[in-house]
Amino acid sequence: MVTPADHASLVWQIKEMQRTDALAKEQWIKYTTVEGGGIRDPAKHGAEFLQIFFNVKDSLEVQLPTMPSFSELFKEAQKASPSFRQAWSTYRAGMPMGGKYDDPCKHDDKFLVGALEYLGQCSCATMTLSGGISGDMGGMGGMGGMGGM
Repeated sequence: MVTPADHASLVWQIKEMQRTDALAKEQWIKYTTVEGGGIRDPAKHGAEFLQIFFNVKDSLEVQLPTMPSFSELFKEAQKASPSFRQAWSTYRAGMPMGGKYDDPCKHDDKFLVGALEYLGQCSCATMTLSGGISGDMGGMGGMGGMGGM
């Protein structure tokens, strides 16, 4: 018979594995999608379900998510945020080695990190001088486009 302590231990093991092992996290996601109705919280599954996962996890084929490059992140930010696109363009144009292209792929990671650092410093200074974040944040409700959700 499975005790509540056994169940709690299995839940803890899965949560810890998700925090520390990207492959195991993807395997858990696949297992719960296929066998668990998409419910990813291990506490919402019985001990038998959790134990079966440990028995089959190494046979679950998954792909690890790839980390996007800095230039890909910049491209996505330019698409999503007109103000970021303008800030990037202004920063790039104002730098001696900024070149004439707004395409982040034309710049190395050091240049892109420098842009992030500069834009972050400008944002911090603006927030400090204005007393914090206020207003409608570019029409997005101050919630990163979530409209206050």
